[in-house]
Amino acid sequence: MMEDLDSALAGVALLPADPRLDALDAAVWHDLAQQRRDSRLPAMALIAAAFLAFGSGLAGTALFTPPRQPALFPLGAPPALSPSVLLGDAE
Repeated sequence: MMEDLDSALAGVALLPADPRLDALDAAVWHDLAQQRRDSRLPAMALIAAAFLAFGSGLAGTALFTPPRQPALFPLGAPPALSPSVLLGDAE
């Protein structure tokens, strides 16, 4: 069985190449270039939408953020909430 397969493959190797294979490279490169041209527009639209969203978010944050109030207790919690006051006297 393997000898039949080997002889058949040897016979195929002796045959001349199909002439349609000569045009295959050009067709593949043409299709790749066309696909690259067709896919460039959606990518550019996605990039433009991302920049628009980022810019509008940045502008909205910069223009409509209320001013920050200074912290009432810059060193942490107010003294009324300190553990010694909350626990009270252990007496």
